[in-house]
Amino acid sequence: MTKRRALFICFTPFHLFHACYYASQDCWTKEDERVLVWQNTSDSEIDLRYFVHLFSGYLEIRGFQRERGIRRQVHKLIDAGRLFRFSRLAAYTENASELIVFSFNDQELINSRFLAYIQEKGLKARSILVEEGLGTYAGAIRREYTITARLVNKLLGVHLPQGIGSSPVIDILLVKHPEWMPGEKLCAREVIRQSNIFADPAWFGRLGTLENKVRHILRETDHKRTVLWLGQPNQETGVSTEDEKALLLYLCNNMGSEYRFAIKRHPREETHKYDDIARQTGAEQLELGEFSWMPVEFAAHMLDVFMAVTLYSSAPVNLLEIGAAEYAVYTYKLFDLTLDESLSAHIARDQRALIPCSGHELKAVVDLGRTENRRKRQKDRWHE
Repeated sequence: MTKRRALFICFTPFHLFHACYYASQDCWTKEDERVLVWQNTSDSEIDLRYFVHLFSGYLEIRGFQRERGIRRQVHKLIDAGRLFRFSRLAAYTENASELIVFSFNDQELINSRFLAYIQEKGLKARSILVEEGLGTYAGAIRREYTITARLVNKLLGVHLPQGIGSSPVIDILLVKHPEWMPGEKLCAREVIRQSNIFADPAWFGRLGTLENKVRHILRETDHKRTVLWLGQPNQETGVSTEDEKALLLYLCNNMGSEYRFAIKRHPREETHKYDDIARQTGAEQLELGEFSWMPVEFAAHMLDVFMAVTLYSSAPVNLLEIGAAEYAVYTYKLFDLTLDESLSAHIARDQRALIPCSGHELKAVVDLGRTENRRKRQKDRWHE
């Protein structure tokens, strides 16, 4: 018997939360089967028990992300290359009258290969690209690869990743800010405005006890307003750990003792990266115990975030949108990094989003924190 089948192809915890949200919405997935496809690209072990009950089935793909040498190439050959038709993921196209594919990063190897396979087979399918962060809005990026990399991947039949949204198979863009999308990614695609799922905590209950467990971990906070640093992997940003620590040290030492300074490590960052800065400043590492992989947006309503600071993570924008932070500070210009100019302009239109490009402007950010503190103390005295 043929079935309609929805597949959610996820690589990060952020993807998992969005997959759960859309899998639980009948208006999005009326299909007979809802399948979670999971390949963990972080260094954290993630307990899927909190998520899989929302799906009729799930497939976890292990192998070439963590393997090395010949074993890695064999996994790539099967799960993302010339022998893909023998993979477990390809099997999910069998006996399906129609497929709907939710992609978060269409350029991840297994994702791009699956989309290409659907096209090659001429299968009846709809493919939706769901916003996964600011990268979704960036203009077309042409990545350069070495001759060796191109040759090896050509032999394996592996697609070389380009910018998110580059796959010609994508039919629908599901994004929070359609007006931010560059023209070259729009093409003839249908664009649907996405709601911020973290603004609707009611559905969190479908994740079982997860919310209560995170709340229990955070129960002993000191009720100070929080300046929250949201980390990103150095190998992806190109910023040295020492330069990043120097910025954190400046913020910790100058924002004032009235604030609680917390650091949320990215799941792909080295586990002990922030230990030194925490010892030097007394900053708290927001590890969330066994849930260190948790997207900060999920726990944001349990924190009192005054200012969310990052290089160029999408999380601060999300926190502004759900009312979980008063300011978002993007520091990428301080490290001579560039962001798509159009995207940067869109972010800066929100007066609560601050993008300092010099030490002088960074000082203005610190002064803003001090001013807000004085206002809060005056307001508290008026209510006494």
